[in-house]
Amino acid sequence: MATIPEKLSNYSKFISFIYKYWNSDIFRSAAENAFNETKDDNAPEHHTYDNPEELAEDLKKMGPTYVKLGQLLSTRPDLMPESYMKALERLQDDVEEIPYAEVEKIVEEETGQRMSKAFQSFDVQPLASASIGQVHRAVLRSGRQVAVKVQRPGIRKKFLEDLDTLKEITDFAVKNNKTAKKYAADQVLEELRFILLNELDYVKEAENLQTLGQNLTNYRKIFVPQPVAGYSTSKILTMDFVEGRKITAVTPLSRTEHNYNALVDELVAAYMKQIIIDGFAHADPHPGNVHLTKDHKIALMDLGMVAKFGPNFGINY
Repeated sequence: MATIPEKLSNYSKFISFIYKYWNSDIFRSAAENAFNETKDDNAPEHHTYDNPEELAEDLKKMGPTYVKLGQLLSTRPDLMPESYMKALERLQDDVEEIPYAEVEKIVEEETGQRMSKAFQSFDVQPLASASIGQVHRAVLRSGRQVAVKVQRPGIRKKFLEDLDTLKEITDFAVKNNKTAKKYAADQVLEELRFILLNELDYVKEAENLQTLGQNLTNYRKIFVPQPVAGYSTSKILTMDFVEGRKITAVTPLSRTEHNYNALVDELVAAYMKQIIIDGFAHADPHPGNVHLTKDHKIALMDLGMVAKFGPNFGINY
């Protein structure tokens, strides 16, 4: 639970951020797009804001909860202009690294083994560092190539503190502000809270990887890395290593050398099966989570966020 000084600091950061951006074109445009509204000529005048890099940097300064919010917005072309999406997309990787000594301590505590006993090798330099955790390449004693995702120390406490602060502010705003009530700010926050807390549970993510892998068994061009039993807990997730690159990093030359039409068709078919038949879909397909492998398959990674569809196509995350 946050102390009074911590709460005041959280309030101060959030209010300063809102004061800076609330009356800007970027927030107004996102709200109008979200609710399919046309521009209201009688609405109060907004100031033009066009500095996506500054917005991304401000979210980083606000902390991991806001970095994650920026990452989610970077996948929403229906809400954000392209320049903002590109700036926010960099938040997916541009995060301070967890020191290796801390990583080693967490992995040993979670596996109950010394690093040298659990792994044949474990790269000190991470492959990627994100808001919730970072990923290291490793080799198990069996020779299996794996990626080990390690959760940031104290991240759950920090998320809960930020989310509690946001809840108090949005509850007050909905009761006292017509705009906040109109856009159901409290309901939006509740959905964000549910998504973030699910992503913090690596046991659930391991189960999601297994489910999606089973569901897509017949799609030979789609690869879903599978978790390693005994090396995955709520704070670390060990899974098959994917050697490839972001789907957006495919060069024009590569597209002329390889015909990717069949691959694209299979990806579309796989997603149709997830949504229409299985009712269970990978719900965070930003470029960092969709890779083209060296053997020309598409790898779907990071199953912390999934969508579950009911018979009437209602969505539950």
